[in-house]
Amino acid sequence: MHKENRVSGTEKKLLDALKRIQHGRTKVIEPSRKLSIASVAEEAGVSRATIHNRYPRVAEEIRTALGQGHRAMMAKGLETQREMRDRIRELRVEIDVLKVMKVKLVSINESLEAELRVLRAIVDSKNVRTLKPRE
Repeated sequence: MHKENRVSGTEKKLLDALKRIQHGRTKVIEPSRKLSIASVAEEAGVSRATIHNRYPRVAEEIRTALGQGHRAMMAKGLETQREMRDRIRELRVEIDVLKVMKVKLVSINESLEAELRVLRAIVDSKNVRTLKPRE
């Protein structure tokens, strides 16, 4: 019975080490170290072989945590890609609208410049007299 408690104690140490690594609150290894069976073993003070041979459930939890991390990163990456595609689509629509506005403004500007040339020609001609504003 004493041996069962020791096994449970070691398994608890391993699971605690796994949680500390996942949360970046390690006691033995560098907090920046990636999650792996080796890092959990080192953090818990046991060998990798101990995890593989005596605690396959813990090894599976580590693999699951790694798999979920990878899946979560992939899902986040896919979501980011979708967001970027949507944003690109919105920006392309905005570019098209701005191009149409630019064409209209160029046309208006050319019309105003032509009108300004006509008005300057009238003012510069000898037949036009400027009126003084009333006071």
